[in-house]
Amino acid sequence: MKKISIYSIIALFSGLFVVLFIFFKLLSVYLGNNPLNNSQSIKASYVSFFPEGWAFFTKTSKDPKIHIFSVKGNKIKYLNLRNFSSEYYFGISRHNRVLNIEIGNIIQRIKEDSVKSFTITAKSELNILDRVKSDTLHYSNIIIDNKSIKNFNGKYLISLEIIPPWSLLNQSPEYPSKFVVFPINLIRK
Repeated sequence: MKKISIYSIIALFSGLFVVLFIFFKLLSVYLGNNPLNNSQSIKASYVSFFPEGWAFFTKTSKDPKIHIFSVKGNKIKYLNLRNFSSEYYFGISRHNRVLNIEIGNIIQRIKEDSVKSFTITAKSELNILDRVKSDTLHYSNIIIDNKSIKNFNGKYLISLEIIPPWSLLNQSPEYPSKFVVFPINLIRK
């Protein structure tokens, strides 16, 4: 049997100590203000280094799904926002995350500006295209800042899909959803 050297044991325990120290230090940052973490600058640097945090636990299933349609002339085109698609290199590209942040900013502006909306009941977001004609819509103008929204400009339909309760979907998977549609025209400052 081979004898383990003292240097191997020291390297193992020092590596284990470093890993545990980093784990507990990061955990203390995410658990809030405590004796191990009372500096906001350190917390900001850790959170920016590990941006995901624990966000995957916080999304509720009652939140509406967002669908966006681009309007160019008389054509309405569905914009893909799914991160795991070939367009975004199956999640490797971060461009989708930037788009979703900008969409969040646009929706916040829609709420602030009290944009007029209309409601459609349909089985899927693509059924909206059958019921909407781009030339008959009244688009609300929203002035956007170049710094916060760089990838969107022009006419869009933003649709919030209100998901039916699970009990209804369990009885009938094809149960229609309500879509609140906001026709907007984004204008750069």
